[in-house]
Amino acid sequence: MKIDYLPPEQLDGISQDILHLIPAKVATEYQVIPVAIQKENVHIAIAETKTLNFLDEIAYYTNGKKITPLLASRSLMMTALKRYYSEGEDPRKPTGGTLSILSPISQSAEPQYSEPTQAIHLKDESTRSGMVLHLTHLIDDMYEAGEVDDVAHIFLKGIAGSSRRAALFQLVDRTMHGYVGVGDSLDERRLRAFSFPVELANFVNECAVNGTFIGPNYKLVRSDRQFFLALGIPIPEIFLFLPIKVYGQIDFICFIELDASVGIDTEMFARLTRELGTAIAVAADG
Repeated sequence: MKIDYLPPEQLDGISQDILHLIPAKVATEYQVIPVAIQKENVHIAIAETKTLNFLDEIAYYTNGKKITPLLASRSLMMTALKRYYSEGEDPRKPTGGTLSILSPISQSAEPQYSEPTQAIHLKDESTRSGMVLHLTHLIDDMYEAGEVDDVAHIFLKGIAGSSRRAALFQLVDRTMHGYVGVGDSLDERRLRAFSFPVELANFVNECAVNGTFIGPNYKLVRSDRQFFLALGIPIPEIFLFLPIKVYGQIDFICFIELDASVGIDTEMFARLTRELGTAIAVAADG
C-alpha cells in the first residue's frame, strides 16, 4: 500500500468537528489524528506504518467513510497528540455535568467493578441520552483498564442492566472457550471449563467463521440448541451473538441474553462490541 507523507502544516489548526471522529483513547494509543475530510474520504495522520493493520478498527469512527492514511513525522505527531488530546481529554465527551448510570471504576491495584444503578430502556427516547452518556463512560473505562481480564469484566458489568446473561468466549482453532460471564449459571469458574466446537451449531459457525451479527430476529434451527444445552442455560427468548475482532480477526464471541422488558438497540450493542475489540487490543499491547 502506497502511503503519502503529510505536510507538517496540516497538523496545525485541526477543527473539533474533525477531531471528534476518533476518541482520544484510540487516537493516543494508535497514534493517529484525523486531519481533513474530502467528501467521503477522511485523511488520517499516522506515526508508524504498523498502524495500517488497524485501519478497519479506526474506520468505524468515520461513519463509513474511506480512510486515507498519511505518514507524518513521529516527533510532530507526538506534539500534536499532546496538544489535541492533552491529559486524556476526549473531544467527543460531553462537557458540563457528569450524568452517568455507571459509577467511576476504582483504579486501585484490585479493580472494583460497580453495578449499574438501573436498567436502561434503550428505545425509550426519554432515557436515550442517558444511555449514550453511559456508553461514553463505559468505553472510556474499558480503554483505561490495564489488563484484558479487566476490560472484559468492565464490559460485562456495564451491560448488566440491559441483559439477563452475558458472556465472552475466546475463539481458538475453531473452538469457543468460555472466558468470563455474568448472570445465572455463568459464573467464571464454571464458564472457564466450557468449550464448544463452532461447527456443531449453525449460528455459532456463522458468527465465528463468517463474522455474522446474530440478532433478535434470528430463527434457531435444531443444531443451534446444542450450544445452549452444552452451556447449561435455557434457550433464550431474545439474544445477540456478536463477533469481536482484535487485530483485524475474530478472536472473541459475545453472547448477550436480553431482558424482554428492556427495549433493544442492536446498533448500540454492535458499537460497544467493536469498542471492546479495540480496548482488548490496547490492553494486550500495554
